[in-house]
This record gives sequence, C-alpha cells and structure tokens, in this order.
Amino acid sequence: MPIEGTGISSGVSAVEFKGKLYAFYTRHKTPDAVTLGYVVLNKNADNDLRLESINELPAPQVAHFRPAVTVYAQHLYCFYTATDQTIRLLNYSGAEWSSTESVPNVLTSDAPSVASNGASLYLALRGTRQHAFYHKVLDHTGWQPHVLDPDIDTAESPSLCIYENVPYVGIRTPAEQQLICRLSSYWHPIHLSKQRGTYGAPALAAHDKCF
Repeated sequence: MPIEGTGISSGVSAVEFKGKLYAFYTRHKTPDAVTLGYVVLNKNADNDLRLESINELPAPQVAHFRPAVTVYAQHLYCFYTATDQTIRLLNYSGAEWSSTESVPNVLTSDAPSVASNGASLYLALRGTRQHAFYHKVLDHTGWQPHVLDPDIDTAESPSLCIYENVPYVGIRTPAEQQLICRLSSYWHPIHLSKQRGTYGAPALAAHDKCF
C-alpha cells in the first residue's frame, strides 16, 4: 500500500510490536537536518493493513542511513547511526519512548542491523576500517564486548535474522558475492553465492521453517 507524506530518504526497517506493524526510516526535515520517522499500521476486520499514524521520533545527530528495529524484553528497540559514527538507540514500551542512549565502544560507517531471540539482542555492524565486520550482544547483564571477526569482510551493512533461536547474518563481500553465516562460537559460513556483481546490502529474514 502506498503511504504519502512520510518524507522518507532511506531504506525501511519494520517490526511487529503489540499487534501492529512499525516501519522506520530517516527523513530530511531540511536539506541539512535528518530525523527519524516511522509509520504505524494495523489490520482492519477484513485483515487488510491500514495506516494508523505517521510519526517523527525526536533523536539527535541522525545520519542518513536506514535505522534498524527489533523487539526485546517486551520493548521495541530502534537503533540508528549518528553523524559521529556512533550507534544510538531508543526503546518504546507501547506507551512512551525512552531517552536516547549510545551503544558503548562501537563505531560504524554504515547502517546497523539488529535481531533478538528473546534471551539476547544481537547488533551487527560494518566497522569504520575497510570491510571490518563485528557484532555485539545485549543480554540481562548489559552490553557484552564487541567481537571482531577477522575472517569475514563486508562491503555493505550486514543483515541479521534469527532462525530456530540462532543468529544468522547475510553480507555482501568485497568480491560482490552474497555470504550467509551462522553464529555458534564464531560466525560459520554456510553459503556463498556463485554469482558476482551483486549490488547493495542484502536482506535476510526467517519465516516458518525457512530463511
């Protein structure tokens, strides 16, 4: 369904929360001012999606990259890249938004990716150094130290998903191939596409018994 009036200027990241669909993006208020926007959609009696509201999320120093969202600990979490290359986050209870926080000790040159399996929240990033790929975990004790994977290079923002409670990530390699990895004690490659010349960041999602 087309939605007019958003002023969208990035890709979109969406998640279902408390029976509604939330879709987040960046938007230019002015040529030099970028903010976070999101729309809320629900289903009517015919099971069709209907627009409930178009919203702006007050957040400082928003860069132009797509935000990333997931549900963790009964809250909706929204992560975004700031203009100083840090990662900021806000969470939403369903009634109100938290203040903005910074993820400790991380810098990125691209959009973040997040996913949660209930017990933990996973954040994957492309680093500020060329092709660096690393991840960070939030659990009930707080943020764990970030983990750099020296054997995986990414040319774009990674894409996380959870399948059977295990994190998977899709990346576009510097050789322009799509690589999918599974996290155990380290990121284990399970598929490398034969096709080269792919363009842009991948998108990975799990549904039923497939991803």
